[in-house]
Formats: sequence, C-alpha cells, structure tokens
Amino acid sequence: MSGFTAPTHGPTGTVTAPLATSDLATFMRTDPTSEMQQPLTAAISTVERRCGPIVGGQRTYLAQQSSGANRTIYPMWNMRALALPIQGLQLASLDVLTDPYGLDVTGALTAPDIDWMAAVVVCPYMRRGIWQVTATTARDAADAAALKEAALVIGKHQWEARRGMQARPGPYGDAAPPVSGFAIPRRAQELMADLLLISAG
Repeated sequence: MSGFTAPTHGPTGTVTAPLATSDLATFMRTDPTSEMQQPLTAAISTVERRCGPIVGGQRTYLAQQSSGANRTIYPMWNMRALALPIQGLQLASLDVLTDPYGLDVTGALTAPDIDWMAAVVVCPYMRRGIWQVTATTARDAADAAALKEAALVIGKHQWEARRGMQARPGPYGDAAPPVSGFAIPRRAQELMADLLLISAG
C-alpha cells in the first residue's frame, strides 16, 4: 500500500529572496556577516505576513473550484473559477494550469478565461480537487521599494536588539537569551501602512 501526502496550501516554488545580508549591512553602514541572515529573514517574514510578497515572481498556487456557497453572494460567479491568493500583487502572466489529475490544460484557456485584475482563472471544465496554477506576479516598483525599506528597518532593529542582548550577561553569568519577540519600529509601520493586506487588519 502506497502512502499519500496532503497537498500543501499556498504558493510553492523557489523565489529569489528580495534582500540579502549585504543589503542589510549597507543599510546599517557596516560589514556583512552571516549572523545578519536570521534577523533579516525574520524581518522579511514579518513584512510579508502583513503585506504579501515584497516582490513578485513565479510561484505555483493550489486552488479549488468555487463552491456553490459563492453563488449566494455573487449570483454571476462561475463555478469553474479559481481565485488565486495573490492579494497585494498583480497577475502578470499565467504560465501553466494543471487539473487535479495532473493534466496540463493551459492550451484550452482563452483570453476571457483570465481576469487579470481580480486574479481569477476560469477552468475549461469542472473537476473536483486541487488545481495547480503556475503564475508570475508583479508588484509596483515604488511599493516594493517601500516594503524593502520596511524589512531593512525591522532587520536593523532585530540586529541591534540581538547585539544588545548578547552584550548583557544573563542571570548567574549565563549568556542572554535570544530575542523572541519585538515591536515593529514606527518607521516600518509607516512604510507598510498603505500596503497592509485586508487579513492583516
């Protein structure tokens, strides 16, 4: 008997990180070190949880066709529609559409099947299960620059907090514990304010 693995939810695939430790070091006017990676990764994660991906890129999204419940709210809603979870980004291209059985049906799509503004794809037919959509997204350059700066501000804050904690001896002479939580600096909050996802409040 072979095992089964549940499909992961959300985007998958390798996407180039929007910032490197050299960017954080330049922002802080210091030399880069490998120790900067953890605070930078935490900062990027913090920004992307609130505002979505800092930059676009090609990712594979998993989605199911609309349930009948949507028709109560939107009478004209197409039951074959897949709504892609790319809030905060623009759909730049739809590269591959694969049905739940693994059949590539990209060639069956026509221009009216893709709503670029709403990031909705209407499948050629109904089929229960998880559809895979490989799509390329983009973010406005000015918005991406603001989010990168927000991540750098948070990364600098994390780095300085960590360095300060390491400089202070812990109880009984032990090393201070790593910083586990932090407040988002006001400057980063200002940079993210207009780009917050609806779900992030």
